[in-house]
Amino acid sequence: MAFYEQALPLKRAVGDRSGEATTLNNIGLAWSALGEQRQALAFYEQALPVFRAVGDRSGEATTLNNIGLAWSALGEKRQALAFYEQALPLSRAVGDRSSEAVTCYNIGMVYRALDDLDKAIEYVERCVELDEQVEYPDLESDRRTLEQLKRQRDGGSSQEDQSAGSSPSPDLSSTLPAVTVQMLGGNTVAVKTQVAENLGEWREQLENIKGDFSGRGPDWAIEVAFVEALLAVLDDRPATLPEENPYASVVSQVVEAIAQFREESNT
Repeated sequence: MAFYEQALPLKRAVGDRSGEATTLNNIGLAWSALGEQRQALAFYEQALPVFRAVGDRSGEATTLNNIGLAWSALGEKRQALAFYEQALPLSRAVGDRSSEAVTCYNIGMVYRALDDLDKAIEYVERCVELDEQVEYPDLESDRRTLEQLKRQRDGGSSQEDQSAGSSPSPDLSSTLPAVTVQMLGGNTVAVKTQVAENLGEWREQLENIKGDFSGRGPDWAIEVAFVEALLAVLDDRPATLPEENPYASVVSQVVEAIAQFREESNT
């Protein structure tokens, strides 16, 4: 987080309002990953008017989505829904189908929490359609979520899982927002490539995030494994996840990005 906080006054000093808004948003993401949602909201709410002032509708949509995620994490589902519903038409207007897919998923999860499974399925189906169009990395995970929702609506989810002898599926709301996953992966790449002086601080933050996830119970085991894999990357240890872990592709991308940087640096 320190490198974002260092960057913020520099962006403001040179009048880079787009960079200022992006940095504010990134600080919010960092706080969100640490479980400090109200701190995150404070930075998102600073970023939002700046994105609007510079006419960046894509950045505005992302920030509205992030505000919704923070409110959802605080248990304020209808408040979250209000922000997602502002974000959705903006993503559509700029043709950002990946962002639209993420927002549809988030709306679906709100409706699931509100016990409106038909609405949840409607939005997650749209999410999967968009994932397929853009070959989004979360496609398989979102398909599994859709199938779980359908089983839940039909009253067969827990019985089917138990009859198959498997462990109960994790709570769907435990899945990290895509923007948080991107921040965790992106920061890990950054400290292994461009800003190595921040590696120690990022390791400490990841350890704190891992502790937070561990404290949330067994439903968060896949998130704990994800963070453990990122910590392994920081220490240059082998970092792989089982294929069924929805974050496996992200860890692979992080490892590949660092390897590519090192290869290019040596040529």
